Amino acid sequence: MEQKYLQFRINSENGKLRKIISYIILPFTALIKLLLFAVNYLISQTGRLFNKVFKRFFARVDKQMEKVIEKYDKLLLWSLNNRVKVIMFTLFLFVLTIFALLDMKKEFIPETPGDEFIVEITFPKGTSLEGNAAVTSEVEKAILNVKNVRYVIANIGRVNEFDFLNRDQISIDKTNIVVKIDSYENYFAVQDELRKIFNAVKGISFSFKQVESTFTQIINPSKNDIVIKIKNKDIDLAFERGETLVSVINKKNITGLNDLRIGIEKGDPEYRIIIDREKCIAYGIPVENVSQQIINLVKGNEAAYFSDFDRKVAINIRSFEDERNSIDKIISNDVVFNKQRIPIQNLIDYKLTESYNEIWREDQSRVVYLYASLTSSGIEEVTNEIEKTIAGLQKYPGESVSVSGVNEEITSSFNLLYIALIISVLLMYMVLASEFESFLFPFIIIFSVPLGLIGSILILYLAGESLSIISVMGLIILVGIADNDAVVKVEFIIRKRKEGLPIKEAILAAGKERFRPIVMNTFTVVFGLMPMMIGIGAATQLRVGLSIAIAGGLLSSTFLTLIIIPVLYTYMEKYSRKKL
Repeated sequence: MEQKYLQFRINSENGKLRKIISYIILPFTALIKLLLFAVNYLISQTGRLFNKVFKRFFARVDKQMEKVIEKYDKLLLWSLNNRVKVIMFTLFLFVLTIFALLDMKKEFIPETPGDEFIVEITFPKGTSLEGNAAVTSEVEKAILNVKNVRYVIANIGRVNEFDFLNRDQISIDKTNIVVKIDSYENYFAVQDELRKIFNAVKGISFSFKQVESTFTQIINPSKNDIVIKIKNKDIDLAFERGETLVSVINKKNITGLNDLRIGIEKGDPEYRIIIDREKCIAYGIPVENVSQQIINLVKGNEAAYFSDFDRKVAINIRSFEDERNSIDKIISNDVVFNKQRIPIQNLIDYKLTESYNEIWREDQSRVVYLYASLTSSGIEEVTNEIEKTIAGLQKYPGESVSVSGVNEEITSSFNLLYIALIISVLLMYMVLASEFESFLFPFIIIFSVPLGLIGSILILYLAGESLSIISVMGLIILVGIADNDAVVKVEFIIRKRKEGLPIKEAILAAGKERFRPIVMNTFTVVFGLMPMMIGIGAATQLRVGLSIAIAGGLLSSTFLTLIIIPVLYTYMEKYSRKKL
């Protein structure tokens, strides 16, 4: 009985629970359906509203396009009636482009500001590591007080084994300070502030460098903007020439040239001892005995060893410190050979010299490098000023002085890119000749390439951009896409001529019917490049130069193609053997 009562009670409780759940779930489900219906309704009404708005917009655009086509039709008719004026105007644009090209700043890769850079400080010769560290500590404090600087990291002296193979890391008197800033936008401003601080510190030289990455090493193999190479078999004369050039160039205050410095340093003074072989022969003493005696006096001699577990420790016997540090006392000693004692000073010659911390050779000559950096100035202008200064100095016998660095990279890279540009034009001509089955009509289409170059160079010039490897790559890309409009134009003119229309009517008909697709094709590409041209974010110079070169070339190629290509066609058809 109790079991049945319990079962009945459980069943009744389950029924109540189901009712409660149904009271909660059913309204919630209905609410979701209502919301979905409302969203669907809003989307449909919004779509209708947008359709109405866009229909009006497209209708207005279509009306404006019809007006533009009418004006273009009149302009094209005027051009066909004034062909000489159109050709003269085109030649004027070519001349203007050449002058702009000659006046443009040229560089290998545009400098891309980042959020960190390196300050390279060189201290006076002989500065100890302790003195270097003390000054560097004060420099760090001064840098941290500059606005927009987040932190600094200093590397004092040679910090790894590869610095011995690097001709820029010339001595332990050098300190590299990595400066981290809050934004790439403050890159040049912070450098200007630091330049003021370092110019006030006497006895040091400094330069700014970018933090190298794999990408920067690939695209910019030359680490220095300007490199002056001095070659001479006499290293002393080469170093003297380097000091003279640094002094003369600094006095000229060449605009844009900064941080000019010599790539090597003189070491501590030393005595160079030369053994006279003839005197050794006269005394009957081998040269090896004389050199070994001098080595024993200065360096000492390992007389014996004692064992310390598994290693041997040499016992070195040498003269007292005051005797081995004085050249007079060293050469006053004797060399003993066959029971005869001969003073060392009778067998040698010596002189006080200064050594160099490193010696670089090229083509069997000693080489001294001078390094400099550029700021807001063209490489060609600075190079020309330096070459004029070098030409005004009298050369030593067997000496050669040359200017390289980024300028050398620009010359070689631009020559290769110009060859690539010519090859791309030839390949394009071959494709067009096979398409039109004519050797003459492709010349009309090829002419759209220089029309595109006019816009690229002029817009780069007006925008203040430099001519770099990146922008030249944009010009090469332009070669492949600038001819599309000319192909459409010429092909449609030929089609109308085959239909029997006179040449002028065929050109006007082709211009009117093909104007819209030609212009729309260009504007879709230009608007696609717009985000790159705006230049948002770091390393914008690389993107801006490429995008401006392509977009500017497309705009000029399109608008000039619509006018000049039909005019050229009227001349070319007379000489074509192809029957239309």
